[in-house]
Amino acid sequence: MQHSEPGYNAWTSLRDIPRDVNISSLTVDGVARCIQLLGFEDKAQTFRKEDVDGRLLMALDESTLIRDFGFRGIEAKKVLLFAREGWQPNCD
Repeated sequence: MQHSEPGYNAWTSLRDIPRDVNISSLTVDGVARCIQLLGFEDKAQTFRKEDVDGRLLMALDESTLIRDFGFRGIEAKKVLLFAREGWQPNCD
């Protein structure tokens, strides 16, 4: 599989993801990496299994994330805010 987002394997924390990354252009592996970095390591494999790339991630809604991926409500909101607005927790 060819990756359109160079260096995503080097991302070791959310801070490594460029703020201007085009989420809709991420590959399946890029999306799974982001899901891991958001703290949902246990869900990343499901994103791979379902072939969720950036474009599909942008089309998902909260109920789909809860029903089909097993997220709790607040977790689904985090994923959607990350995908749509670049949200990251402000822990400083």
